[in-house]
Amino acid sequence: MDPNVDRIKSRFALAFVRAEVVWGETTAYVKPESVLDIVKYLHDDAAEQYDYLSDVTAVEYRDLELPLQVVWHLRSLPFRRFLRLKAELPRGTPLKVPSVM
Repeated sequence: MDPNVDRIKSRFALAFVRAEVVWGETTAYVKPESVLDIVKYLHDDAAEQYDYLSDVTAVEYRDLELPLQVVWHLRSLPFRRFLRLKAELPRGTPLKVPSVM
């Protein structure tokens, strides 16, 4: 697990949903309304320095029970780290997340 997940979990306890590691890559699930604050922290904090947003995408599963996911692929070039953030948007709710720029 990427050590940044513990820092996200402690700093943004109400926004943190869960984390998982698949094939050595860490994904942190966060609440949609908190994405911008979390990305700003990851970018601005000297211990994090996630300074490169390599991709933003979304996932819509065929299973109508599963939420839509917005996905951000972040890289810390100085620390050579990769972190995937995901925010889930339940079906039937507004498809909105803060813009990350």
